[in-house]
Amino acid sequence: MADEARSMLDALMGGDRNAPLPSGTAVPKSKKRSSDSSTPLLLPTKRSKSCYDNDVDPLYCAWGIDVYDLFVNTKSDIGANPNVTDDGARQEYMGLPKHEQERLGFDGVLFGKLLDLVRQCDRTVSRNKEKLEQEIQRQLQKREGRDYVEDVDEMAIDSLARLRLQVDGVEDELLKVVEVMENNVQQEKEVEERRDELTNQLTKVEQESKLADGAIKIEEKPEKSGESNEIKVEEKEADDEGAEKEPVKEESDQESEKIKADPDEEGKEVNENDSEENTEIELKRLEVEENTEIE
Repeated sequence: MADEARSMLDALMGGDRNAPLPSGTAVPKSKKRSSDSSTPLLLPTKRSKSCYDNDVDPLYCAWGIDVYDLFVNTKSDIGANPNVTDDGARQEYMGLPKHEQERLGFDGVLFGKLLDLVRQCDRTVSRNKEKLEQEIQRQLQKREGRDYVEDVDEMAIDSLARLRLQVDGVEDELLKVVEVMENNVQQEKEVEERRDELTNQLTKVEQESKLADGAIKIEEKPEKSGESNEIKVEEKEADDEGAEKEPVKEESDQESEKIKADPDEEGKEVNENDSEENTEIELKRLEVEENTEIE
């Protein structure tokens, strides 16, 4: 209990809590100061550590690093530092001359401590190696003395290495092909966008051309109506001429029948009538030709 209380007081008040106060420090109220004292009132302060104190860590003074903090939370944890680490004590030690530092021997203590840690690490490594060898021997006994590492075929290893190199080469080629495909996809997207733009422009041009054609048809419509009227008049005239030609043909047919009925008596009349009719037919034919040429 006493040790625990002492450690708690050291943590709260410091290790120098029982050190005598310097002269001129404030005293309790029960004690009276002499009225003729000219020295100022000094408050009690914590005394800084010195490299000559027995509880100062010599390793920290020589190196500036707490060795015990290097292996915290590891399997090689060496515990807590039993001494006090103080920056003031280290600065004081570093300010001492060389012969005084050698007299204190903090560097030798640091070297011995580090050498002891290295030896502990070597022992740990050797112990782990022994455990590994024992585990290997135990596994060999289970496999009836056959070491799978030594029994591997060298040709198989060589072929496996070659295959691995080929796989690496194929992977590189695949990456290049993927890059090319990505570039092609990007180019296709650009081409599709350009095609859409051109189709939109083409539709606009077609719409404009349709509008222009509609305007032209509207302007030409009156002219075409006049031409259609003229064509209708000409067709009517042609129909009238055809109607005139029909009775002429009927008369010629009747006369030919009469000639067939009385060829002896009316021979002369038929010849005269034929000549007159022929002249009339020729004249009408010429008129019809002239009309057709005019149309």
